[in-house]
Amino acid sequence: MAGVDPRPAERGSNGPQTSSSAPPGKRKTSRWDAAIIAASMVLTVLALARVVPSPSAKPAAAPSASAAPSPGSLPKGAPSVEPDTEAPISGCFFPDRGFGAYGNWQSFDVPDAAPNDVRRLAKVLVPPGAGLRADGGFDLLVHFHGAEPVRKELAPMGLSLVVVAIDAGTRSSHYGKLLAEQGSFDRLISAIEQHIARASSRADTHAAHLAVSSWSAGYAAVTRALAQSPKRIGAIVLLDSLYASYAPNQRDIAKGALSGYVEAAREAARGGAPFYLSHSGVRTDGYASTSEVATALLDGLGATSVSVAGDVEEEEGDDPSDHAPLRLVRMYDAGRFVIRGYAGAGPDDHCAHLRLLKRALTEDVLPAFH
Repeated sequence: MAGVDPRPAERGSNGPQTSSSAPPGKRKTSRWDAAIIAASMVLTVLALARVVPSPSAKPAAAPSASAAPSPGSLPKGAPSVEPDTEAPISGCFFPDRGFGAYGNWQSFDVPDAAPNDVRRLAKVLVPPGAGLRADGGFDLLVHFHGAEPVRKELAPMGLSLVVVAIDAGTRSSHYGKLLAEQGSFDRLISAIEQHIARASSRADTHAAHLAVSSWSAGYAAVTRALAQSPKRIGAIVLLDSLYASYAPNQRDIAKGALSGYVEAAREAARGGAPFYLSHSGVRTDGYASTSEVATALLDGLGATSVSVAGDVEEEEGDDPSDHAPLRLVRMYDAGRFVIRGYAGAGPDDHCAHLRLLKRALTEDVLPAFH
């Protein structure tokens, strides 16, 4: 099993751009809140997704400092289908506890949009009262890749949060194309605001706080969004979901490939918009893995992470046999910049990172919003 990238910050830094905080203490973790699987349930064969071969593309030229990070491909060992099987003992299994107070998925009314327009692919969960405050503002999460697991994790929690989820395929190129046109992310947010306005019969509705998140290949859409509207995004959550191109030496990350994320990490470390990044031990071929990217971001801050002795993170009242647990092996906290590294290099380990979304929201994102 591949481990977490062990290389510390002395591996090629971008220079000491900000001082890091002292090594953090371990934050309190909680147990998974999954449904109890009935004894009479027939266990089906775990449909582990096929391994996606990594393309042997030549390294891209280093982008300028203002360019968006270069999207890569899905890592070897990552699922090529949506992570939702019927076998309960699996990192890719997400118990269905319904829609809660959300009712059901809703879609946007955009008759003039092209078939591949991001607004046509988006599905929205609207909480009671549309989650509106007195001034018409609402909290919004836009998530890329893994809509159903996200719904199954978040809907029963009763959050006053508008959730928009978008599935476009299984490769980063599918998600990069979603927001390839300049202004496409702003048009998506406008469509969401108009939908909430119709649902609430109010004209003053607006996304007061906006978080973007992704799992796996969905990072390519977050990259585009961050390049188009960096000031509008109030939080970033990447769940085993940030890759980068290598420099010609096939060892270091291409110069400028993570510039937007380094800046986001720097601002979060100073107490700005929250940035939560998790990574697994899944290795990649021809481009940098999520573990390597996490190290590169720390290099950009002149910081190092803290190793943890494989602690199993669970939530109170959970039966650990219901799913593959996450084993924490690495962590970093500075201001509102959080890195969590977990062991495991298979599809189950990769899927399990979707379970971290509710924790990132409740412990890091929503408290910062309010």
